[in-house]
Amino acid sequence: MLALAGCSGGGIAAADYASALSEANCDYQARCGLYDTTQICEGVFPVIKPTSFLAALDQGRTTYDADKAEQCVNAIRTTPCDASSLDGHYRAPVCDEVIAGVGKAGDSCAQNLECESGACGTNTCPGQCCVGSCVTRTPPAARGEPCATRPCAERLVCDNTKVCVDLLTEGMACTGAYDCADGLLCLGSPLFCKKAPHLGDACPDHGCAELNADCVDGTCVALGLAGDPCPNGVSDCAPFYACTAGACVAPDETPSPPDPPVCLGM
Repeated sequence: MLALAGCSGGGIAAADYASALSEANCDYQARCGLYDTTQICEGVFPVIKPTSFLAALDQGRTTYDADKAEQCVNAIRTTPCDASSLDGHYRAPVCDEVIAGVGKAGDSCAQNLECESGACGTNTCPGQCCVGSCVTRTPPAARGEPCATRPCAERLVCDNTKVCVDLLTEGMACTGAYDCADGLLCLGSPLFCKKAPHLGDACPDHGCAELNADCVDGTCVALGLAGDPCPNGVSDCAPFYACTAGACVAPDETPSPPDPPVCLGM
């Protein structure tokens, strides 16, 4: 397991950030019951070496804040397992402040993190380094602003008049998973914002609050991990787990990908 400098308040080195994010995400998923252990999760999602990011940082095309990286990693690791929680819906804002590009609009780029706007306009060319230019990015619509042609900011929803409003309260009609206020899910047919049932609760609308829960025979139950019975097949098991001989089986490790090429703007 990665030993983080950030655990003692000294921040996380740039070279360790990708691994730290992976470990934090897997800590979170294991704590929430989607994997037996952090290590099994990390085996499913091996870390891709951030060669282009480190090269951009070395050449001054982007900046990195080690202390904010530590705050981001800690926030991920402690994210609530309740899918109806707003803190479970949205990642911590500090995570968007860890890496910042320095490229102005029109400057060459090969990745978003080289641009101040966070947007590099390139053509798609799979497996190659695509060089384009930094472009401006329209910010999301704020409360009270129109949202017919752009999304609303986080923790807002686009209402039927195409204006951004506060998240919907219990009993209001909804259309998407992130439409409802804290503690609510968009459930039923037709869809309304309703209090989310938890493990052991009745789930007449087939939705459950916990990430590792499913509605089985009208009750929210935990998805199976290694060795748990799966009489209904793989649907009884956590994502990426198999059902073999009536029991859930942990996923095989994914081979580590080769190091990607270094891609930078010219």
